[in-house]
Amino acid sequence: MIKKKEDFVILDVRTPQEQSIVGSTWKNTLNIPMHEVFKPENLSKIPKDKKVVVVCHSGERAWAVVTGEGCGL
Repeated sequence: MIKKKEDFVILDVRTPQEQSIVGSTWKNTLNIPMHEVFKPENLSKIPKDKKVVVVCHSGERAWAVVTGEGCGL
């Protein structure tokens, strides 16, 4: 996506502590911890007209956010 110069957003669902150690520096990054993603004020920040790449440390929380597993959905 970067090589193709596609417009996308990275949604980093790690905790603030993790983000302070290893956070994304990509220009279009939203830092919203997993437990806060589904709050209406945070959902409204996620663009609906772009691809969204969800990341965390191991991929488990990213998968849970993408699929809604373990997020109270």
